[in-house]
Amino acid sequence: MADPTSDAALADTHGVVLEAIPYFATPPGQPDQMLVVVGLFLLAVVVGIGLIYFHLHAIPERMAHRASHTQFQLVGIMALLALFTHNSVFWVGALLLAALNVPDFLTPLNKIAESLSAAAARMAPGTAGPAPEPATPSWSAAPPPSESAGPAQPAGPPQPEPDAAAISTPAREDRNV
Repeated sequence: MADPTSDAALADTHGVVLEAIPYFATPPGQPDQMLVVVGLFLLAVVVGIGLIYFHLHAIPERMAHRASHTQFQLVGIMALLALFTHNSVFWVGALLLAALNVPDFLTPLNKIAESLSAAAARMAPGTAGPAPEPATPSWSAAPPPSESAGPAQPAGPPQPEPDAAAISTPAREDRNV
């Protein structure tokens, strides 16, 4: 039995058959060029898709970092959870948290608590001394209490406010032309 890869076997084949063999068909003992090209292409595609995937998962973190959000660490943790668990709810939540500016509720609440504790300290029965007078805000148009020497009421009797029914409006004329 003759070896099908020998030159004698190839000489017996028809010449048209050799011309119909595709360019990527390799002779025996040679490296497969198509396998190498497809392998490199698939490797490049997998790396490219991975880079796009990581780039998309970093969008909320970059948004929060640019805006200097106080919840930057929370956005980063949610993006990492979405990356490792493949749960897109975390990623959408991180994106919304980075896109929306959450107001700072803690600072006003701390100031209210400090004011209340200061007021409670002034009102305590064991403290001595009169309570300080309230200061007029700088934006107020009223004069400070020490400068007001005149009467608080305007001169003359108080004027009544007009009724809404007493104010007349001109009657509408309907003209048929």
